Amino acid sequence: MQEYYGRNWIEVVGSLGSNIDKGLLEYDCTLRREKYGDNIINLGKTDGKWAIAKGLLKKKYIYASILIGLFFLLKGLNILALINFLLLVFDIAFKSHYEFKRKNDLDILQNLNKSKVIVLREGIERLIEADEIVKGDIVLLKKNSFVSADLRLVKSNGLKVEERSITGEDFIKEKYESKIHGQVSSLGEMNNMLFRGSFVKEGTAMGIVVQTGNDTELGKLLDIINENSYNKHTMEKKIEDIILKAMLCLILVELIIYLVLPGSGFNKQEIFMYGLFSIVNVCIPIIIFSYSKIIKKRLLKEDIDIINFSSFNLVNDVKVIFINKFGNITKNELYFDKMYTNEKIFNNREIDIKDINIRRILDISLLANDSKYNNDNNWTKGDMYEIAYVKYCTEQRMFKAVIDGENKRKFEISKDTNKNVITTVNKCDKGYRANTRGTIDGVLEFCTHILVDGIERELNSQDIEKIKLADLCFSRKSLLTEAFAYRSFSYQPSKSENIESNLVFVGLVALESLFVEDVSEDIEKLMDNGILPLIFTDDNKIVAEMLGRKIGLIASSKEVISGVELDSLSETELYKVISRTRIFCRLTPELKTKVISIFNDDGFKVAVEGETLGDLSIVKSAHFSILKGKASTLLKRCGELYVKENGLKAFFKISEEGIGLDKSIKNGIKVYSTLLVAEIVTLNWYYALVDLRLFELYTLMFMNFFLLTPVVLLVMNSGRKELNKKKAFIRGSLFSLLSVLSIGLLSEFNEFAAYMIIGGMLVSYGMVNSKLSFRTFNTGVKLLLITIIIYILGGVLIGFMNSVIYSKNLAIIIGGLILIYLIGDLIITKWQDS
Repeated sequence: MQEYYGRNWIEVVGSLGSNIDKGLLEYDCTLRREKYGDNIINLGKTDGKWAIAKGLLKKKYIYASILIGLFFLLKGLNILALINFLLLVFDIAFKSHYEFKRKNDLDILQNLNKSKVIVLREGIERLIEADEIVKGDIVLLKKNSFVSADLRLVKSNGLKVEERSITGEDFIKEKYESKIHGQVSSLGEMNNMLFRGSFVKEGTAMGIVVQTGNDTELGKLLDIINENSYNKHTMEKKIEDIILKAMLCLILVELIIYLVLPGSGFNKQEIFMYGLFSIVNVCIPIIIFSYSKIIKKRLLKEDIDIINFSSFNLVNDVKVIFINKFGNITKNELYFDKMYTNEKIFNNREIDIKDINIRRILDISLLANDSKYNNDNNWTKGDMYEIAYVKYCTEQRMFKAVIDGENKRKFEISKDTNKNVITTVNKCDKGYRANTRGTIDGVLEFCTHILVDGIERELNSQDIEKIKLADLCFSRKSLLTEAFAYRSFSYQPSKSENIESNLVFVGLVALESLFVEDVSEDIEKLMDNGILPLIFTDDNKIVAEMLGRKIGLIASSKEVISGVELDSLSETELYKVISRTRIFCRLTPELKTKVISIFNDDGFKVAVEGETLGDLSIVKSAHFSILKGKASTLLKRCGELYVKENGLKAFFKISEEGIGLDKSIKNGIKVYSTLLVAEIVTLNWYYALVDLRLFELYTLMFMNFFLLTPVVLLVMNSGRKELNKKKAFIRGSLFSLLSVLSIGLLSEFNEFAAYMIIGGMLVSYGMVNSKLSFRTFNTGVKLLLITIIIYILGGVLIGFMNSVIYSKNLAIIIGGLILIYLIGDLIITKWQDS
């Protein structure tokens, strides 16, 4: 992009072979379309609904269910087969709903290809479809126009644009055609560029198309979103494979019982078929979907938004993590700490705002400042440096609104990102003044004079040496510095003048960034877990070194390197240096991508953080991506999770939750297996006694499809700890024994008794093996309440279908058996906890 934003528009138009007065020839457009392609964002794999449905049918557990359904048909059990296929259709429809929703999201994005655009062709303004735009087209924009390609501005008149979906910045930005000097660190700083997906809110403009289709920044973003949707979603498959293995084990148990059970004929086969039906009659999609929602909701309370549920799986493979300084090592806030002016260093408590030099620095800090701050509710918006200045000045009873009112801003000079210099021109009492702040080297380059005790004099080498010595002193204390300068005018200057020449240097301000709590322990924890932490920072090498030493990450200055140094290394030297480096200073996005690719090539799974579209390349190349801060809605979808500030804490949380997730899945499988074993044993025991089938289909559906689902979710969400295999076997045996006993004690109402006992024990199982707090109406309490309601409704329905006559004796036996199980389960739980 630098070839466009870093050159004046005349050069850009010339390099693209266009003309701002006539635009392109139609013939030329045809040639360019053949060379560069149409202006269509191709989202790749956007399968139709039938293709999605066929894809779902390939899932293993669904395939197993289909085979069992066909087996039912083969044996003439048509009702069993019909219900099985209806449940299968429900499963597929449930899962398809979310796949179709994703497809619809992509279809909406495809609508970006459908809009009208005004272009200049052969000297005539024409309204064309967006997909007909070609590179080099001259586009005309007005209020409410949709930007349909990436443009370099040629002319602008009061142009203000909303580009939240691209840059993540939630404010209207002013745009202009002036070239930007040096490189920029994010798309949001390219104020002479318009990006596809933006909207014109005010003004008019003319721009030349520099990128179309998938080569636009939006196209690249959507390409990664689409790619990640297919390649990184692995957790669901893992859970389904575990469930399938459990199903196969239960089918094997059923088969063994069938083979050893005495008897023959249709009844025995029917009992076997009903056992198979019980095993597959479980609502797997609802369990997976509901549990993922529960986890996501719980993590949202900690400001962690799970984008990809497979995060819990992917995080286990990470061996290298690149983290940004702000938010992980230090807080996302700066504090005004020290000042250098009048050849002296002042602490923030020693500053006298009546001093001319000090007052001038504080004035500049507020005038060359676009932040917003509300002292009443501590609301802030803007750059961390600017917010720190506003907060400190507010403490000194200097208010930005008042200073701005007394010094009306006339215009701002385009930011020179290489030197990080910001300049505004303001009307003051005695004329006009340019107010400049930025890096020391950047500001000093423009300075010819210095202000000492309120008197301007020529800047000499001794002054520069003292200034740099003060900066070195600040850097060795890990403080971040900015320089301040100004220039006075007796007339109103224009943008075309060299405003930033002949500046008067005033002084330095040193800002402190406080460490995040327990950051040293976090770094140590990563290394103990076999994960190498590496830091990206925009600090200079001295500040970075001091930072690294304080947190225990480095022991030598050789472990810190700058982007300029990396850029000068040969390939051989690059590999050697990167292998020992722990902190990378001031790297461009291209260099960050190069560093990450080296680790990828060596077989390491890498985790990174991203916040702007400038981070898109590193997000794409990483195994695990954390989006944070002001990341746009679309950019968030490229990563695994989104956090507001601390990506490292979120990484640890996801790692811990991943361990808990494995435990929860295993607990859920054990609940499922316990119930199914009890059902299979009870079915076959009853058959062995009276040569009849115990359960009707509706009873099995109520127990397996409706009652089991909330119990599994309850144990998965609120389980005490991973259920011990030996204890699980004892529970299963107790479950089966009491189920069999119920049909012996209540022979008159066998089906009802078996349902009430098995369902009652299932509810008890969920209660005993879950940590529930009844102080609030939380997820666990909700699931327990749903379970009890379903259990009671099932009892009423099955009692009605079996014409049950309720009696005191019936209630005592059912209640007694459930109580025996409850006592037994409590003993087993206490044994497990001991």
